[in-house]
Amino acid sequence: MTSTPATVLFFSPYAGIWPHAMPEALVAGALQRNGAKVVYAVCDGMYSEGCTVMSAYRLSANSSAAARERICRRCRKQRDMFVKQLNVSTVVIDKLLDSQSNAQIRSIMDKVTLENLETFQYEGFPVGRYAIHETIIHHKLTSLSEMTADSLKDFHLKLKHVLMTYFVGRKLLEQLSPDRVVSYNTHISTNFALMKLAESKGIPTFGLHAGGNMSDRFATLYVFRKDMVVLYQDWMRRFVEGWNKLPTTAWGIRNATQHFLALATSRTVWVYSAPKSEKHIDVKAYFGIGPNQKVLMATLSSYDELYSSQMMGVMDTYPLIFPTQVNWMREVIAYVRQRKDLFLIIRVHPRELPNRRDSVHSKHAQMLAQELQDLPQNVRVNWPSDGISLYDLVPQVDVGLNGWSSTGKELSMLGVPVVIYTKDILFYPSTLNMLATDRNNYFECIERAIAEGWSFERVRQVYRWLAIEYTLGTISIKDRFVQKEGTRSLFLRVINRIKRPFMQRIEAKNVRYPLGEEHKFAQAILNDVPVVDLQLAEQGRLSEMEEARIILEEMGKILSTVYPNMPVGHSRTIDNLRAVVRGE
Repeated sequence: MTSTPATVLFFSPYAGIWPHAMPEALVAGALQRNGAKVVYAVCDGMYSEGCTVMSAYRLSANSSAAARERICRRCRKQRDMFVKQLNVSTVVIDKLLDSQSNAQIRSIMDKVTLENLETFQYEGFPVGRYAIHETIIHHKLTSLSEMTADSLKDFHLKLKHVLMTYFVGRKLLEQLSPDRVVSYNTHISTNFALMKLAESKGIPTFGLHAGGNMSDRFATLYVFRKDMVVLYQDWMRRFVEGWNKLPTTAWGIRNATQHFLALATSRTVWVYSAPKSEKHIDVKAYFGIGPNQKVLMATLSSYDELYSSQMMGVMDTYPLIFPTQVNWMREVIAYVRQRKDLFLIIRVHPRELPNRRDSVHSKHAQMLAQELQDLPQNVRVNWPSDGISLYDLVPQVDVGLNGWSSTGKELSMLGVPVVIYTKDILFYPSTLNMLATDRNNYFECIERAIAEGWSFERVRQVYRWLAIEYTLGTISIKDRFVQKEGTRSLFLRVINRIKRPFMQRIEAKNVRYPLGEEHKFAQAILNDVPVVDLQLAEQGRLSEMEEARIILEEMGKILSTVYPNMPVGHSRTIDNLRAVVRGE
């Protein structure tokens, strides 16, 4: 007697984004070869008023119908390539939406207002909260009070699409009765709505997302239950409960170094900082820092991604020691004003202002500009317009002060102590930094960080965490998918655009062939085994002595690649790193 194969539904309406759709199809093929019945739910234009694919091509609901139809045709063409190569069954979700459903959707939308957006529910689902995600991100909102006519229009369209997904999703799940539902990027509001609907019916849901290692983002995939926030929270818990005490793997350490090098050289648009200068920059002279002053650097964060996660319900809202970053900076500036032996650099997050990914100027950045005036002589603001790389600043920093930016782990990766007050909203373990418990303790932590200074153990701990985040927590697809990011000349971009359709037709055939690690996708999705557990079962941990040796080798690479021209005696951090690398 043979068991019935598991039915895995891939909710895949956005085939027009190649770096998402191709990895998704590779996973679908892997599950097929491991005995699953795969069904694709696809769009035939249902979201054509303005969807995620449109946004990827910088189109919106305001773009011409002809421009949006061109993208729909491209999306359908790529969808058909994958469906053909996989030879899977498909359900066109447009066909599940009838006139009666459309009338109901219009009626529901009429009931949703800006005032009740947060509390409105339809059949128990907070659809307004689901739909607001992209609007918050695209318009860099920190509260609903910042909504404009344009952002409200954008929200209404996303709400319509979420409701459409809900109506077709009910029929989809009823007709197919899938054992698993999979989607790429579960934070897209339509994907999120479908996943929440499936979960309400007891169907396990799984998300896919490109890896976080900026040296080869598309070479690996995160595979997770429900949501990436849930994934990270589980990792952080397990790290504090035991992973932090155990040596990691050689591959994990080396990948962490490659990630840092990619950040410092700014090879991708996903890195906001300017690249590290090839020439030595005298940061102390630039800011007017005295030779005996200890340097504190406060790294601020953008609010929109945090706010959208809280609105969607994937992250709780927590009371913080400093309720806002403006309040935080006000108190830190008052503290430093009385301490002439200190110098404070306030680094505003580049995402807050127009950058190479978008042109929106956040309301929060405007509030900061108003607050950060008439500063004492030992406080300077580092605005993105200064063009100074974070990695030019780091060697001069004695203590980092972090909100919830990833900079908190990058500073600690070089051994610099970092003080935080935001444990519950971090996406790395708070144990990598010094965590303040209240306002008075916050300033006590700063004093302790100044006194303790640089530490190699801090470097080791960050490497152990990054090995989880960028290697042990991901599955490789690099043997079947290669998508490099980085700045290219206009000529190369034009050539690539011309040859892209031809190359994609060839690359799409890869979904028919086995991946080197496809058994891990089957285990993670079909058997619900956490990816880190799978990886650790196959990769042996190093001894502590071997781990330390490899970390020192990797720190040597960072020194020779990122800081080869740093004069001796100019940076305590770099001098300390050189000393331990040389065994002094």
